[in-house]
Amino acid sequence: MLVASVMALAGMATTTFTGTLTVTINGELASKDVNSKIEVDKDGDFYSLSVNNFMFSGMPIGTIKLTGIEGNTKGYVTSLYVNQSVTISAGDAEGVDFWMGPLLGSVPLQMFAYFDSYENHNNYLSVDIDIDMVASLGQVIKVHFENAFDSDFSMLQHENSDFESWASGTNPEPTGWSGFKNATGGMQSMIKAQTYLSKGSSSEAHGGSACAKVSSYKYKMIVLNVYANGTFTNGRLNAGSATADDASGNYSYMESSSSDYYHEVLVAPDAISAWMKLNSTVPTDNPANLSVILFDGTRYQDPESDGSNKENVAAKAQDKTSITRRNGYDDWKQDIVPFTYTDVDKAKAILITFSTSSTPGGLSSSVSGETLYVDDIELHYYNRVTDIKFNGTQLAGFSEDTHEYSVAIGIDVVVTEDNFSASFVGVSAVTGVYVTELPYGVGYKATVYAISPKMEMNQYVITLNRPITALADVLDGETAKVIVADDLAIVKTTEDGDIYAADSDNNWVRLSFSDETVFENVKGKTSISGGTLVGNYTADALDPNINVLTAGGSSADVDYEIAQIDLATHKDGDPEFSELAANQVVEFTGYYFDGKLRGLQATGAKGQSLDLDVTPMGLESVDDLGLVEGGRYKITAAVTFHEAWNGAPRKARSNYDYDFQNVVAKVLAEPETITITGVEDINSEAEVVSTRYYNVAGQQVAAPVDGVNIVVTTLSDGTVKTAKVLK
Repeated sequence: MLVASVMALAGMATTTFTGTLTVTINGELASKDVNSKIEVDKDGDFYSLSVNNFMFSGMPIGTIKLTGIEGNTKGYVTSLYVNQSVTISAGDAEGVDFWMGPLLGSVPLQMFAYFDSYENHNNYLSVDIDIDMVASLGQVIKVHFENAFDSDFSMLQHENSDFESWASGTNPEPTGWSGFKNATGGMQSMIKAQTYLSKGSSSEAHGGSACAKVSSYKYKMIVLNVYANGTFTNGRLNAGSATADDASGNYSYMESSSSDYYHEVLVAPDAISAWMKLNSTVPTDNPANLSVILFDGTRYQDPESDGSNKENVAAKAQDKTSITRRNGYDDWKQDIVPFTYTDVDKAKAILITFSTSSTPGGLSSSVSGETLYVDDIELHYYNRVTDIKFNGTQLAGFSEDTHEYSVAIGIDVVVTEDNFSASFVGVSAVTGVYVTELPYGVGYKATVYAISPKMEMNQYVITLNRPITALADVLDGETAKVIVADDLAIVKTTEDGDIYAADSDNNWVRLSFSDETVFENVKGKTSISGGTLVGNYTADALDPNINVLTAGGSSADVDYEIAQIDLATHKDGDPEFSELAANQVVEFTGYYFDGKLRGLQATGAKGQSLDLDVTPMGLESVDDLGLVEGGRYKITAAVTFHEAWNGAPRKARSNYDYDFQNVVAKVLAEPETITITGVEDINSEAEVVSTRYYNVAGQQVAAPVDGVNIVVTTLSDGTVKTAKVLK
């Protein structure tokens, strides 16, 4: 559902990417859209994303806009990383009157986007998103978006690295590679065809249907005792000297002006590997040669000679010892050679050279010939984390194979990204530390991550726990009043059964209990000490700081005056409504009907309507208050607003002129009965216009299915109600 949070970019003001979006839920394919679109803006080094009117499997989700995302550019590639919670707003598409996104609340998301940001290239984009909705929906949602390239990241590898593509004609060469056939230099015509680059058969290949092979040749050039090494490259060879070790005349080279023999790298690799074998009639101690140079893309020749642009080098990976001559034809060996960098920012192009001998003209006089076989070349991109330190000390028991850790911290300790340091292996990996605070102030969660250009995520999660506090005392178990750090405290119970309390300094601590009876008395209750304002009650993500008034307290006991509002006498535009603010404590008086507090009067008269939220009292439903339909009550409540409306109080569209339906009253104490009325003639509810059903995967169904269903009801006054129903 949350492709909406995907980020990407191009070097222009606004770019729209069109590609394939795949969504899986708990590992099962849920949706695949080959024409999905993502719109991105770029401002300097920062990017913003807008996905408007996003729909998943036919269900309208909504619109997301993320701004201020810093890009990490290496080589021709830019990466974006996000680890945050995202809120989806309603869309504005014509004909759609219901959007699911606003109902989801704040959604946790981890995303990595990777794209070619070079203005002369055809921009591509790849995105991976992990959404952990286990707590609310029991689902792990994974989203993958890609365009313009294969999902195996072939764009990060050398062209035709498996030697399966070959030119046609006499002595054809593999696509993207060349040998002496197309060499430059005055001695090229004297090199025998036996040393040309040729195609190995499927029986000779390491994998696939072909490989590359090149042979040395025991041949006296003119009258000189010189033997020609078999050599090929992804650049071009120059044969300009009869002296084999003359680096000024005999070399491989690459330059940007020669497009047929030029190969870029999008981002710097950590190592290169190739499968090789060197067959000879007589084994010797003179191995084959692999030489790979990353350079700035202008020009480079290998081997270097004076004036051959040595300053253009970014890194080298060279091996002149591993691949030795053997008697036999099945001795394939994978040679993995790391790059040694001098300037990673210069890694724009790659020159690769293979040779039958690491010594120029190194064929022994006792050898009649030898052949080097090469296949399945690969560039490697690492994302290792080799060390993590917290406040300068390595995590206890740290191992690269252990990805979860727990650290105890003091109750007053504040943790940020600056408290961590880490060591990484991966010259082009996107690395960092992300810290979030856990609910109720009980600690923090830190994520140390390293993501390779192939979008391989390697992360370590460190939970930093503040101390678990035992109750200092328990008073009146029926009302669940508790003492923490010598202060009476508010109690909060989470869905997983953990219980927290806040002291007078607004510190939340997790409580431990030695007596199961005490635990049951406290569980689900909200405790308020008599006559004083105590801490902050963290109700939900919408209104995290609701000031809680004491039960039985009066205005003299608190440092602000409690507003008094009678819904039955309120007139449209009265200042006490127009000035309502979030977290304000108000005593509302009105008539109770159908779960709401209303300003009901005679038939046809105008009235008002308030939603009631009883979670601050530890109750599950308004019905648990035991209110009588039509009864008149005074209710002390904290003001919040419906997230979907999110703003100052305002008039709702209704045939009955119910004003300010975006206000929610969070009930803080038992309601006071004012009168019991026999009113029978009341404003009726709007009629049901339509009812739609959706399963938990977001797919609309004709009728409720077994399990959890999302029921969306549209009323005649334009109101849309949504409920989660278990069949």
